[in-house]
Amino acid sequence: MPGAEVAAVNGERSRLGYLVPVICFVAFFMACCAVCACVFARAAAVTAEAEQLSAAVQLCRNQAELCRAGLGWEEEESEARFEGSFRENPEGAYWVRVKRSLSEDGLGTAVISAGAEGGEALCTLEVKVYLPGREAQYGT
Repeated sequence: MPGAEVAAVNGERSRLGYLVPVICFVAFFMACCAVCACVFARAAAVTAEAEQLSAAVQLCRNQAELCRAGLGWEEEESEARFEGSFRENPEGAYWVRVKRSLSEDGLGTAVISAGAEGGEALCTLEVKVYLPGREAQYGT
């Protein structure tokens, strides 16, 4: 029966004609999902970097205020570690280094650096403050 063969071929064509758009739609949907997953993964990485930078800036600013208040000038150099909540902790994830110098005229200069554990400085500030009565305590 030649008519039965034509009907069978037409049936296969109609099934294939239906599956091709579905397969294309599924492939397009999977590509969109992959792009969205990459965007969210990159956003998480940028958020983590921003948190580290924000913490370093805040730690530098806090230490700068202490230097401006005249605290900590007894030591020429110091380092401290802090937790993410900015509490001092020897095992903290963030570090702050301060290098201080006093000139003969009482002008104190502090270079403050802060960063995350195992990394380089994310923020560096230089603070100058007049400290009368502490002239050239430990050299220039």
